[in-house]
Amino acid sequence: MEIKIGLLASGAILFDGKPADLAELDSRLSQANRSQDQVLYYKEDLGPDGSQQSMEIVKLVVKHKLAISLSTKADFSDYVDQFGQSHPRLEAPAPKDRYAPFMPDVDERSNVQEVFAKARIAASKAPDGRGIVLVGPDRAVMVLPVPPRSPGMDAQAPRVPDIPSDQPRNIAVIANTGILAAAQGKPPDLQEAAKVIPFLGMLIAFGYAGHRVWIFEGHASALAAGLEHAEILLLDSGMLLLLQNDWMSVAQRVMDPPRRVLIHSREHYGLMPAIPAPTPQGWTYSEPDGEASYVNCLLTTLAKSGAGAAAKLVTAAPLPDLTGLTQDAAELEWIATLPFRYDQLDAGKAIEMLANRRSVWQKLKNEWLVKTVLIAEGKQRTCQFSLRLDADKTKRVLSIRVL
Repeated sequence: MEIKIGLLASGAILFDGKPADLAELDSRLSQANRSQDQVLYYKEDLGPDGSQQSMEIVKLVVKHKLAISLSTKADFSDYVDQFGQSHPRLEAPAPKDRYAPFMPDVDERSNVQEVFAKARIAASKAPDGRGIVLVGPDRAVMVLPVPPRSPGMDAQAPRVPDIPSDQPRNIAVIANTGILAAAQGKPPDLQEAAKVIPFLGMLIAFGYAGHRVWIFEGHASALAAGLEHAEILLLDSGMLLLLQNDWMSVAQRVMDPPRRVLIHSREHYGLMPAIPAPTPQGWTYSEPDGEASYVNCLLTTLAKSGAGAAAKLVTAAPLPDLTGLTQDAAELEWIATLPFRYDQLDAGKAIEMLANRRSVWQKLKNEWLVKTVLIAEGKQRTCQFSLRLDADKTKRVLSIRVL
């Protein structure tokens, strides 16, 4: 539950929109649930006296060991991250139709450890490597009847760096399963299931590739058991606001390495990697693997290092490891969260991407300048790079230096 506290410039304190003093605030916060409730805190521009009052409010929140999220707007429609940047706060959408995501009531009497052990066994023994296992809210385990594998289907399978096609993985999927149990134990119609799980076709392709896939709703009573022994978690973005607040922490605790978390965006129809983070929601999106993402992170790291920082990219050679380009502790901590597998990245592609940033009149030159905007700690500044491309019959060398 969200507890909304506002401190107005007049010194008035609002608790869920109603006036309150510090004593009443202390009493109300003492009744909050530490594991489920979160304080949303907004304050107007304050004078010296107001700043002291704000400190007292924060002390009360800390005293009662409640999570707190700061907001810069009186309607609490944004939150401030650890870098002081404001972001829109997501709100759970009201279901518009029967296919809209929702958290169903589940049978909490079942032994969820046994249920998901059965689901994992069913996923590993599915006929012809074509089975996707569904764990319904009633805790029935069923194998979805996917269509026969057709010629050319391997070529159509999605290429996901975090899910190698040559190494079978255990993939747990959290998706909208609420209406899929309506058939009284019978597997749901695939067309119906595809309306509820937009990326069902992707999951079927993963099954064809030999991955072991099981789907469930992510209810708090079964989250840990459902993610146990999973190496990869695929999460429907429509279910994000319906999960318990610490779902990422649970996933990192019970999953097996490499503990990849991928969120399927309903808006963009793509997989976005997510990682733990010290934010109010406990996680954040990470950079995807690949040359384009690497190039952006390379320029960011160099820009943060300041004038004179340099790197060199050579075709047919490994791309520079970003950890070797900085000694800043905070930057190294950020780099550690990046998914890059340097031995699998193509330096030639990265060089081509940077070479394509030349303007039309620069195309004939082997030296050019690139300007970017760096946003760090809530501030933005323009950064300029000098790039030089040297080439012979065997290789291309791109030298980058911060001006």
